[in-house]
Amino acid sequence: VLFRSGGSDLYTAILQIQEPATEDAGTYKCTAANDLGESNANITLNFQGGQKPAKTGGIAPTFKEKPKISQDPSGKNIVIECHCTANPKPSITWFKGTSVLAASSRIVSTILEDGNEYTLKLEILNFTKDDGGQYKVTAKNETGEGNANITINLEGPKEPPPVLDGKPIVRLDDNGTIIVIEQGVKCTTMPTITWYFGNEPLKVDGRFIMNVSQEKGTYRPTLHITNFTEKDTGTYKLVLKTAGGEATSTASVNVSALKPKPKGEPVKITQKLAPKIVNDGEPVEFVVKVTGTEPVDVFWTKDKKPIKHGDIFSISYDKGTATLNLSEVFPDDSGEYSVELKNQWGSAVSMATLQVKELAEKKQQNDQKKVEPKLQKDEIKFDLQSQKKDDSRVEITSQYKQESSMEIRTQSKTKQETPHGEEIMLAQVKPQEEATKQVEEIKPEEPKKIPEEPKKIVEEPKKKPEEPKKIPE
Repeated sequence: VLFRSGGSDLYTAILQIQEPATEDAGTYKCTAANDLGESNANITLNFQGGQKPAKTGGIAPTFKEKPKISQDPSGKNIVIECHCTANPKPSITWFKGTSVLAASSRIVSTILEDGNEYTLKLEILNFTKDDGGQYKVTAKNETGEGNANITINLEGPKEPPPVLDGKPIVRLDDNGTIIVIEQGVKCTTMPTITWYFGNEPLKVDGRFIMNVSQEKGTYRPTLHITNFTEKDTGTYKLVLKTAGGEATSTASVNVSALKPKPKGEPVKITQKLAPKIVNDGEPVEFVVKVTGTEPVDVFWTKDKKPIKHGDIFSISYDKGTATLNLSEVFPDDSGEYSVELKNQWGSAVSMATLQVKELAEKKQQNDQKKVEPKLQKDEIKFDLQSQKKDDSRVEITSQYKQESSMEIRTQSKTKQETPHGEEIMLAQVKPQEEATKQVEEIKPEEPKKIPEEPKKIVEEPKKKPEEPKKIPE
């Protein structure tokens, strides 16, 4: 046995019989099989010994290769073809098993002649699996006879798998009371149809109705969902099966999105918030006006923090006018105020600033509290001792109200710059509380005794503070 490759997808199998004898005569069968299927060929070996000698100059029919099987482009017909050499022209007889095949509307036998070469064809139209079996062709003339065999294993023409026709259609029907899912599929036979919601198969009941229609080779399965709710939102799957294969289609259903949306206008601001500058303790009102389809939701914020209606803030909205009221404001209420107005068709935002001015009296009081240290007594005495050998003493006495505050700074100069004394600077915080100051310098060459009794300072209200006095050098 020899096996040769003759190119892509073409192989030649050879069985050689050395020194053949009459007992080697008979029918031989060759079977070729792979993972995709199997094919068979039969050939009969005849010996001519003992028969009448052929006439001189003739050629007994001889089949040089096994018959071939093919399908025409339509896929519905089978053609068996083989080649024979003979002279004179042989008569041809086709058999299926042991029965002679007679010509009919489905069985067509043809012979093509080219000198001593003949092409024999047997066409089986619209074949089915019943046309499978063993076929034999016999060619006979005056000089002899030849035979060729072939086996056809058929299951009928394979039906093509179903093919989806476009994407599934999801719509509302019957005035929006029924959800309809529809899918087109092309197939030669009526498919088996199964609907799923998620992974659960659906059964026909009062809410789910399944139908299928056909038009020009296209089937259109439909699923009707009645009395639907938000729970019917999800993925629906359609599985179609035929003898040729299977097809699957999925459709997403969003019940909320299917419901018709009412028509309306988005929110549009016609009067923006205006910035405000007010005094401490005054009332403030922010107003914004909008147009748009009701209802409109209003959200107020201060420095990006939500504001709620309550004792401090009064929030209202009426027919396109949104209002924020503060009955009394304080400096801490200063900041950026924002309002967002929205409906189901859109939203709009407006922002404005609020600046609260602090009253002068309160500002003075706050500034006074910041000065350190506060005077706790009616009198302050300072004794400054110079660095010179001769002592110089300065005594300062101040008399204020108990709540007054004072800041005192001293700066000493070097001996070369101020050989005779010190410089004292006094600064008073509150302008309405002034006092006269008296500085007495005791010179070294004429020492003077500072009186023990402090000098009183007369308070002169409502006068601007004097510039700090310097001790002469």
